[in-house]
Amino acid sequence: GSEAFEIELDITPGVAAMTGIVLSNAKGERLTMSIADGKFVMDRTESGLTDFSEQFPFATWAPLSLCEGGTYHLDIFVDKCSVEAFVDGGRIAMTNLVFPTEPYGKISLVSEGDEARFSNVVVYQLGL
Repeated sequence: GSEAFEIELDITPGVAAMTGIVLSNAKGERLTMSIADGKFVMDRTESGLTDFSEQFPFATWAPLSLCEGGTYHLDIFVDKCSVEAFVDGGRIAMTNLVFPTEPYGKISLVSEGDEARFSNVVVYQLGL
């Protein structure tokens, strides 16, 4: 089987302080992608093996503006050692290497500070 998959979803943050998606495994390793403070953030500080370089465990971000009440469309591609995220068809495109010691098998949708809405959530397995 393949460890590669795609997640497609729409996120409407509303007034939530942080809204996002977390990929994790049974060992507690996780990669968090979130929308907060006018930014799209991919945080790999707890993504798996990170101690081989002091430059590796950090969060990358890009500015993201949207009128209040708006919706973002996310396409996220995950394989063994990389995660690619596209916001609104490529308005933001972000790729990060990750080294989990076992594949991410759990997807969580998270919101802090208030309710957010997640819709049209689809997960596809890629390749064989």
